[in-house]
Amino acid sequence: MGVSVSNDGVSSWPAIRSLAADLGASHGYTVDMAIQLARMTRAQLARRRGEINIRDWREIGVSVERRAISSSGMLVRREMPLNVWVNAKDDWRRQRFTVGHEIAHYLLPSRSELAPQLLERLCDTFAAELLLPSAQVRGRLSPTGGLSTARDILELANDARINLSPVLSQLGRIAWDPRFGALLVTMEMGDLRVRAGAGPEIGSPPRNQRLSSLGRWRVLQIVDGALPHRSGIVDLDYRFIKPVKARENPRSGRLRGIARWDSIELGSRRAIVSLNFLNPPEMVFSNPTGIAPSA
Repeated sequence: MGVSVSNDGVSSWPAIRSLAADLGASHGYTVDMAIQLARMTRAQLARRRGEINIRDWREIGVSVERRAISSSGMLVRREMPLNVWVNAKDDWRRQRFTVGHEIAHYLLPSRSELAPQLLERLCDTFAAELLLPSAQVRGRLSPTGGLSTARDILELANDARINLSPVLSQLGRIAWDPRFGALLVTMEMGDLRVRAGAGPEIGSPPRNQRLSSLGRWRVLQIVDGALPHRSGIVDLDYRFIKPVKARENPRSGRLRGIARWDSIELGSRRAIVSLNFLNPPEMVFSNPTGIAPSA
């Protein structure tokens, strides 16, 4: 299937890939490197096309096809123009993030050169920074370095036109208020299950855990209806998994504290729960888990 793409974009990618190789050789392949690479990519694309606002992949030299595939996406052609297949059943916001992830696979070394788990994390980091730059997130933070409501998080996702998990990932990396945290939950068989979490202290919950099994979640005060249409104050004892430093194994632990919270329903039985601890929570680490964070 032929798809018309921009010649300007096509000519950019080999140069960006060369920059990526230089960056990896000088700085190593780390999360910080992936962030810097995403910023350099935006700068290189903007140099040719002016201010970059990625809404049509063809304008930056990438052909995207929606296909019936088992994975979220794949980089089908590494030659110019790049060709990416995305899962036709995925939401279009998730498809956008997938394209960014697969572009990173073109720019970064292959799985034979980097550990697969590290490579996937770098690709996710690159895509999040490419589509939702850190500066844009910082511009939405409060003076204390957090966000006030679940709607704030949803608006960040809407502005970037991406799914919520990478938004939470960016918030977890950029927000600095230790009292702020956010969860993405789904309602399944009457249980709230956590899909992702973010915040300087809250970390990533074990994937697919019931909210009740993450620890004590005792509602002290309710303002409005039933979840996901309520807010209030909770006594929270929360189990989480959090990497301490980029090169260290993740460690599990617990947060204990009183938090204000609110939520917003997203459809498909999903909701964002925003937490703002009244004081920095007490944090107790246990031994390293060896388990990758879920967000």
